[in-house]
Amino acid sequence: MTDTNIKEREQTEASRRIDQIRSSERRRPRIPLATLCVLAVTGVMTGMQFVFPQVLPALERTPTALADHQWWRLMSPLLVHSDGWRQIAFNFPAILVVGFFFESIYGSKPLLPVYLVCGIAGEICGYMWQPHGAGASIAGAGLLGAVAFWLVGRNPTIQAKFGGVGILAGGLALAFIHNIHGPPVLLGACLGSVLPVILEPHSGPHRGRRRQP
Repeated sequence: MTDTNIKEREQTEASRRIDQIRSSERRRPRIPLATLCVLAVTGVMTGMQFVFPQVLPALERTPTALADHQWWRLMSPLLVHSDGWRQIAFNFPAILVVGFFFESIYGSKPLLPVYLVCGIAGEICGYMWQPHGAGASIAGAGLLGAVAFWLVGRNPTIQAKFGGVGILAGGLALAFIHNIHGPPVLLGACLGSVLPVILEPHSGPHRGRRRQP
């Protein structure tokens, strides 16, 4: 095979991947419905903590929660914010932006499972490293990890790949220093690696075609 043929194949493959990305983006909803639903529920519960002061102590992480068999506290800290308005002002816009990109890439259906799995993983780390607190940012970090994997493995542009590598390296560094946002980023990347395998057989231009032997 000549160098010209190799270059032509590489160009054809790159064009095909770009066409797949554009086709996928056209199929995805422009309004991040799943993200908005998550933020709506979180917003209601977070608002209740200011109206009813007993809500925050009942839902946040506490060192004795799991020993007391309060298993709901593996997920309930995602619904409230222990650091008040500054934490809320950062988390909600950040999750909205990351959720929009996540749904643009993977669609709406996988968002809640990834959000919850990564959030619970972050809470488990929180009970080991930061036993007091609450907030939705660790679940949002999982969505960010999934987006980062797509940037590295599925996006053809070099700038996107560098950005994804930077996010994943940051997640690894955070996990190394026992910051509870690190493990969700890495877990989100792992989940992002399997989502295309789950989703692609059910969508795209080759749907319904049988694989040739």
